[in-house]
This record gives sequence, structure tokens and C-alpha cells, in this order.
Amino acid sequence: MSRITNILSNKTERGSLIVLVIFVVLALIAFLVDSQNLASATDIKNIYKAPFEHPDYILGTDGLGRSVLYGLLNGAKITLLIALLSSLFSLLIGLCIGFLAAYYGNDKLKLNILSIIGLALISFMCFFYVIYSSYKFLFFGLWIFLILALFLLNGKGSKIKARISISLDTFILKVLEIQKTLPGIFIILLFLSLMSTRSIWNVILLITIIRIPIIIRLARSEILKVKSQEFILAAEGMGISTSKLFISHIIPNIMTPIQTYLVYGIASTVLVESLLSFLGLGLPLEVVTWGSMLSSSRQFFSAWWLAIFPGLAIFILIFALRKYFSRESEDQEYYYI
Repeated sequence: MSRITNILSNKTERGSLIVLVIFVVLALIAFLVDSQNLASATDIKNIYKAPFEHPDYILGTDGLGRSVLYGLLNGAKITLLIALLSSLFSLLIGLCIGFLAAYYGNDKLKLNILSIIGLALISFMCFFYVIYSSYKFLFFGLWIFLILALFLLNGKGSKIKARISISLDTFILKVLEIQKTLPGIFIILLFLSLMSTRSIWNVILLITIIRIPIIIRLARSEILKVKSQEFILAAEGMGISTSKLFISHIIPNIMTPIQTYLVYGIASTVLVESLLSFLGLGLPLEVVTWGSMLSSSRQFFSAWWLAIFPGLAIFILIFALRKYFSRESEDQEYYYI
């Protein structure tokens, strides 16, 4: 109730919440009315119509006679889909890897030689198929699942007793350091050049990949804080399984800062998706998004509505996200691309 009272008493938060609700409602409407077909429908006789100049095109048209209103609607749908799915996937994977790094550390994990060979083969094969297969998310998810299963089932039923101590925490931190030296947009452009087809799932996958290291760092630092708490030590002493310990005891105590980061991650994802669409990368050319509408405004500078409306949509959405969740973020430290 206190949170609702704060929202009602704060004009900025109340206005931001209204904007976010409108955005979600418009995106859901776009899913229901098949906004892509509406947004991509051309009318050569009515190109570059200004707002309210034609009764059928309230917010005007672009150089192909496509409706700006339906373009904004479809852009909201694409933005919501990419932002939510990339944040969800990066959260699930980042939490698991961050837990492995913080919980196992450098001396708690020991693998036999078969597990190490299997891990190397699985990683190589799945990486290859993630790049060149049409089912990228399938193989990416399979890769993560098999790695987690390998850790959970490590050595069970194996006759090989020799174990090799793995400095898992150090290895993950070194990989994160290497990734941190490369700009996120550079990684996206690199992988897009290797992919033969354009797809919204490619964009979601690549944004997920560059988000995962940030979640790993944040989850690892938070888990290191709580793993030494008495209730965690008591749970371990009672023989609670690792998976139950992670789900029931650790996750509830680290979600507050991670939830706050996710909001900022969604705002950053909106900018990344708009930038890729503006450059004509990632998404199919026929998909109308806010970024592609901004890009089309360069062809005819007098068509101010092609820049103003999608630009305002991007600005208002990011502003609303940051203002609505600013109270929770005041004392948090964040990592950006």
C-alpha cells in the first residue's frame, strides 16, 4: 500500500506509470490487429502526407505511403518483444552462471576428465550451430541446459574417480574482463555479419548475449554477500540440495538490485534496437520499427513527422522507465553497455 500511496502522491511517478501502461496496451493491441501488415501497407498516391492532411493517415505517411500511426504501433510491439525477451533470457542465464561463480568459487568445483571433454565438445558444437543454424535460440538454450546439467550431474555414475580442480570463479571473471574491453554494439555488429539471415530472434539473441555478463557480475557480487549469512550456512548444514538452496534461499535475497538493473537494461535495449533499425541491421527490412522510421526521415528532411513522432516515442518511453523506477535505483550501482 505504501508504494501505491507514493505513486499517487508523486506526479512524476504517476505520469510515468500512465505512460508505461499506455505503451503496454498499445503493444498488446498491435499483437491483436497484426500491425506489421498494416504498417507495411503502401499507398504510392499518398506519399509524404503531413499529419491530418489526409483523413486516412492521421499522423502522416512516409516515402512509400505507409501510415506513421501504424508504424508507431508496430514499433511499440517490436520494442516490447525484444526488450522483455532479451531481459528475461539474460536474467535466467546470468543468474545461473553468477551463482556457479560465487557458490563454487575456485576450489569447490572438481570435474573428471570426461566432464571436461564433454563440456568442450558441447560448447564448440552449440557455438557453431548458434552462428550458422536457423534455430539459434534452440541451440543456445540447449547449450546452457547441458552445461548446467553437467555441473549438477558431475561424476554421478562415472567410474573415473580422478578429479581436476576447476578455478571456475577466476575463469568466469577473466571471460567477463575480456568481454568488457569490447563495446557491446561492436559485438552485435560482429555477430550480425556472421549471420546469413535477418530475424528478430537474431537481435534478441545478440542483445541477450551482451546483457548476460552484466547480470553475471551483479548476481555474483550479491550472492557473495548472502552466501556467508547464517541462514545460508544453516541450510547447507541441513543438507539442502544446491538447486533448492539457489531457488528458495538465494534468489529471493538478491532480486531487488537485479530488478532495478533490469529496468535500466530495458531502457538501454530500446536504444540498441532503435540504433540497429536506424542503421538497417538485424531486423528484416520490411519490419517497421521506430528506428527504421527515423532512418527513413533522412531521405526527405521536410517530412519532420517521420523524425519527431518515433523520436518522441523513444524519448518518452525511456524517460518514463527511468523516472518511475528512480526511487529504487538511488542507492544502486549499475553497469551499462
